[in-house]
Amino acid sequence: MSLPVRRLDTIETANENQWDEAVSQAALGSVFHRYDRLRVVERGYDRDDSV
Repeated sequence: MSLPVRRLDTIETANENQWDEAVSQAALGSVFHRYDRLRVVERGYDRDDSV
């Protein structure tokens, strides 16, 4: 059985429940891989500091 893989440009294009379920089932998944944390990190990097 093969696992389909696709690259996401942002976590917000992923289904939150499916993402977190995959993380919780992964042997090396941790709180650092959870949807909410990744969204906060992305938003932090996307902020405009030039204002």
